[in-house]
Amino acid sequence: MKITLKKDLTPKANVAAVIYGQAKIGKTTLCGKGEKTLLFDLERGARRSQATGAIAEEIESLEKLMEFIKQDSTFDNYVFDTGEALIELIGQDAKRENPRLLSPAMALKYYGAVNDRLKDFVFWAKNFNKNILVICHTKENEKADTFKIEPRFGSANNNNLMLSAFDCVGLIQMNGKDRILTFNPTENNLCGNSLNIQDVKLTIEMDIWDIFKKAKDEEANKSLENSIVKSDILEKLKTCETKEFFDNIVENIKECGLSSDADIRKAAMDVRQGLANSRNKTQKPNHLRR
Repeated sequence: MKITLKKDLTPKANVAAVIYGQAKIGKTTLCGKGEKTLLFDLERGARRSQATGAIAEEIESLEKLMEFIKQDSTFDNYVFDTGEALIELIGQDAKRENPRLLSPAMALKYYGAVNDRLKDFVFWAKNFNKNILVICHTKENEKADTFKIEPRFGSANNNNLMLSAFDCVGLIQMNGKDRILTFNPTENNLCGNSLNIQDVKLTIEMDIWDIFKKAKDEEANKSLENSIVKSDILEKLKTCETKEFFDNIVENIKECGLSSDADIRKAAMDVRQGLANSRNKTQKPNHLRR
């Protein structure tokens, strides 16, 4: 078993995301761009979009899809349009393997099996160095206490479980005449924003993969900057010999948001204890010193 500390984790190399929004709002056009993008058109709607990437149609089964991915060296980005159709494809695979899942009485076990397969598939595809994006329509959650828009992805009971396989969940909505893409969760949506992407005012020319690349580059730069700052602080702590200098370092630690870092906390405690021991020695009466 491999154990990695949070401080040693590197930024995500690949992204798995869901983009959802109402019909005709431009989801497929936004997501289906780029020479390295392959759009799996599971509902035959891509031809009505302005997507510029390659389009795959007539996907027979999840097994055939995975065979293709194993051999594919052309595309980096896979887009599945739509989430409902992807779940259906995965569900067919589950029912072939376990025919008992065809029974309506096995609905809960069926969606449990589909959820497990979805997670396994997303993880498996990312290990092949692929970005995964699923396009979904919207639905209103009638069970929520407040008005809430969610992706149409899986059943009403396990929508959250389906989405747990993904790093980001974004919603496209109209704000006046503007289309706004947000990944920030609110009480009225079911979004997720592990890449800290700011709300984006969309234009027809925009490409979702450019948005993700910018976010990942910023995440990597932030990780590098934090690493450099942390190393600098640890070096200062090693050479700290006065309380005044230590207090300045502590302020620097707070400003950089590294107060909870385990390495820095331990080093700071060692310095604090060392300074306290030195102060106690200097305060002893002469006849008690040895």
